[in-house]
Amino acid sequence: MKRSLMLISALLCACSMQVKHPDPAGVDMAMGGPRVPGGCEAPAAANQGKMGCYLDVAVEIGPLPGQVYWHINEFPNEASARGAATRASAVVSAYGRTFLETVNADAAWRPRGGTRLAVVGPMPVPEGVPLTARFMQGMTEAGATTRPHRHSGPEGFLLLDGAICVETPAGAHRTNRWETLWLPGEMPMHLTSAAGGVRRSVLVVIHPSSQPWMTVMPEWTPTGACTLGG
Repeated sequence: MKRSLMLISALLCACSMQVKHPDPAGVDMAMGGPRVPGGCEAPAAANQGKMGCYLDVAVEIGPLPGQVYWHINEFPNEASARGAATRASAVVSAYGRTFLETVNADAAWRPRGGTRLAVVGPMPVPEGVPLTARFMQGMTEAGATTRPHRHSGPEGFLLLDGAICVETPAGAHRTNRWETLWLPGEMPMHLTSAAGGVRRSVLVVIHPSSQPWMTVMPEWTPTGACTLGG
């Protein structure tokens, strides 16, 4: 299994670009082009097996040091996953599988039991600020896209099937099956489900609890570097 990938330092530099902050009321329209069903807001429990992006749970994880890790482990059932969960964990049912996803500051942390799939990080977060982890799942067909947007904290992906291509001001990056990707907060981005079949993924956004998790960015225009064949 390939280990965590991150965009090169040029991406971090791009975070320093000045961006506008549209009305948070526009967040609901951030996903789609046409809009991805669910918009990463509708509950996953009521939409299992449907195409789209859905919210499993948002967990208040409190202040943490300046960098965090996202641990993804698979368990045989929900009961065993819940027995290994911490206050910063989410038990996620997706694609007929059960995942325990946990955010903390310890790269070496392991739950009791389960199979480790990936550890993503370190991802920078504001230190000493209350944080929220939004655990989500996304299943989309090749060619599905988001509108240009940003998150107020880092976003991480684990690709279980298919591929995605993410364009940022620093260029485009493709992530394939069993690869991981994270992008820093405030990074303008445009995501496309790339060629290679249906994309199935779990994802997380870790953001300051006082800020909207996602904001549309109509002032940034992608170049189209992520095409269907990308």
